[in-house]
Amino acid sequence: LQISEKEIDKLPVRRNVNAVALLAPGVITGDAGFGELPSFGGASVAENIFYLNGLNITNPRNGLGGSEVPFEFFKDFQIKTGGYSAEFGRSTGRVINSVSKTGTTEWQSTFSIIYNPNALASNSKDVYNSEGDLVVSNRYDEINQSELNIQVGGPIIKDKLFIYVLLNPQWTDSTNYQADWTQTKSTNDAMFWGTSINWLINDKNRIDFTAFSDQATIKNKISDWDPYENEIYSAARPSENDVGGTSAILKYTANFTDNFSMSAMWGQAEFNNSESSNLDNNPVIYYTEDGANFIQQGDWAVYQPGTSKDKRTAYRLDFDWFLGNHRL
Repeated sequence: LQISEKEIDKLPVRRNVNAVALLAPGVITGDAGFGELPSFGGASVAENIFYLNGLNITNPRNGLGGSEVPFEFFKDFQIKTGGYSAEFGRSTGRVINSVSKTGTTEWQSTFSIIYNPNALASNSKDVYNSEGDLVVSNRYDEINQSELNIQVGGPIIKDKLFIYVLLNPQWTDSTNYQADWTQTKSTNDAMFWGTSINWLINDKNRIDFTAFSDQATIKNKISDWDPYENEIYSAARPSENDVGGTSAILKYTANFTDNFSMSAMWGQAEFNNSESSNLDNNPVIYYTEDGANFIQQGDWAVYQPGTSKDKRTAYRLDFDWFLGNHRL
């Protein structure tokens, strides 16, 4: 499946890569506990691979998803569900290959606002077990999301050097209720930025540079909550979750002849997922009766605090040789 961002703008789908993948045949949504990622042909959601401009941006720690890139940064998508070549290896699931936008021969700019209010969303029902204990709490959950998209692109040097820039401030406020008798209020005010610079040195040589940052800090406040009375009965316990990072891709392409070309790429992607609070020295305590619900006890905020900072550095060299109707 190959589809462009302009085509998806006309379709009633969510504005993210996972929703695009679901357009391909044989694809279903995986379990919500793993982020509702796509599952291809029975493979797990951790067996897919995500590429952007030739760089693997899949989470290197657990394989669940990739860098959080806004929908407006993409130009084209390829969903490879089978029979893909070795250049898209290291995957027992499927490949989500994407290309970012670039500057055009004329200066262009766009501005858009996306607002998802909780007031216009429906609520799922709660889930109880046969004993009447709350298993999954849904009905009180709330989320409000909004974002701006400011895009500018054009030629720095006519027919030679082009630039594209996207600024994407995002605001998310959510309240989530858990069956362990807790309420979590989260705030995420993030600023994504992305840019691409394309230099057409001459008819046979070009350099492409792409960089973006999806770094953000999610602030959480956890309180004890009675699901049957819908009442808060403790002070909020704060914590922070640092996610994302800065990534860059540099690619050089040379066409030696009409039949023989070469491309060399260097790329680096950062993945941060660190969570901590000022209560990390306190013990994690749960209470349960007869193996029923585990109810959080004690003055703690993060179940498993720690620092998780990963970095992938990639080098790639490709040669293409066309022999009549054949390609090597």
